[in-house]
Formats: sequence, structure tokens, C-alpha cells
Amino acid sequence: VDADGVVTGLKKGTAWLVASAQDNSGRTARCYINVIDPISATGVTVSDSEITLMPGENKKIVTHIKPVSSTDDLTWTTNNDTVASVSEDGTITANTVGETTVTVTTTSGKTATVAVTVLGLSRTYLEMPVYTTYTLYLDGVNARVRWDVQDHMTCEVQNGVITARRIGTTVVTAKVNGRTLECIVKVTLE
Repeated sequence: VDADGVVTGLKKGTAWLVASAQDNSGRTARCYINVIDPISATGVTVSDSEITLMPGENKKIVTHIKPVSSTDDLTWTTNNDTVASVSEDGTITANTVGETTVTVTTTSGKTATVAVTVLGLSRTYLEMPVYTTYTLYLDGVNARVRWDVQDHMTCEVQNGVITARRIGTTVVTAKVNGRTLECIVKVTLE
């Protein structure tokens, strides 16, 4: 044990650790230490194998190591930290639109992966003249997108193509992978 109280196991066995106060009060505290042989992981799983985020969002991934008594440590990596980064505790942060894979690895070499999709609309606010069209793009995903509009009288949307029908303001939505993205559309005279 070092002066800061950090205990390092040297070999299998048991010992008592005693801490004594340095203020001459005679106070002590004892801790029983049981050093065991390392137990290698036979597998690791993650709470989410696929996640969809928007830039700036984050999600903590929970891991389950088998056996539960494993002494292995975990290391987190991403194959593209421009798209998403990952902290030591498994929190994934979406940085920019795209796709990447985050991997957790045990000391004994067992792995699990999380497919990360970071998506965003090409615009979140759009001002357009009546009787014109504009195409919204959903960046970062190749999955099927369900487009809708709040007020069908103000504009209509099909496959991301917005057609302005009358003056007003409405919201166009894109739904994909359980997420909803919105663009406010203001239709003006010119």
C-alpha cells in the first residue's frame, strides 16, 4: 500500500491493512484484503448494439461481462472519432453526421460493438417563396425516411422535396431509426 492508500495486490492471499492517524490521537482503521487470482472474461455484451444520435447528444452504454466475477478491465475505442467519440466509462458523444463503430474490449480480448449513426437535417429552418420547391436532405443515414408535414395546406413534402402552397409557417418532420428531426418552414410571398 502506498502513502495515498492505493492498494496493489502482489500475490494470492489475505492480509490486514491498518491505517493510523498522523495527529497522535492513536486512532486506527483496519481493512481486510483478499487478493485473488485474476479471472478472465469469457464474453462481454452491450446494452445497445445500434444507436442513433444527433450532433451534440450522448448516450452511456452499459456492459455486462461474463462471468460477473471477472477481474478484466474495459477499453473503449471508436473507428472514427470525428463522427462519435467515446469516454472511458462508455459514454458515446455524437460529434458530426456519419456512421461509425464503437468497440469495447476486455483485458482478455473479448469484444462487443455498437453501430453508431449520427444524423441531421440539411436545414432546421427554411424560408421559401410560395409555389417554389426545396429539397431537404437527411445526412448520415441510408435507412428509409418517413417525411411528414404539420400543415398540409401550407406546404407538402414527398421524399424530402418541399412544395410551398400558401403563405404560413409549418413544421416538416423526418422520422428514421426511432428519431424525429424537424425543420421549420416559413412560406412567404417572395
